[in-house]
Amino acid sequence: QPTQVRAALERDGLVPFFEVWGVSDDLGLQKPDPALFVHAVRTAGVEPARAVMVGDRLDYDVRPAKVAGLRTVWVLRGEAPDLPTPEQLAEPDAAVADLRGLPEVIEDLARR
Repeated sequence: QPTQVRAALERDGLVPFFEVWGVSDDLGLQKPDPALFVHAVRTAGVEPARAVMVGDRLDYDVRPAKVAGLRTVWVLRGEAPDLPTPEQLAEPDAAVADLRGLPEVIEDLARR
């Protein structure tokens, strides 16, 4: 799994944006355990409210990260439904159609 995660980050050009990252198998924690997100922010030395989790699943990404106190961005691709409901769209702090929308959304979250 670590190799697959790194390959996905490289494919999407995201590796330069991460100083700290971990893979659940390496940590002995599995999504949707909020402890995985707590571990990530502690390792990074960041308060949960100043961190943003970006993921494509409500159940394994958005909801547990919210429980851990992180802000969340739901990427509407991959595991996301083609037509999310208004209730689903209300769960994350923001939603983007693809990763190109992240810079603007993260800047907006930083201003809140």
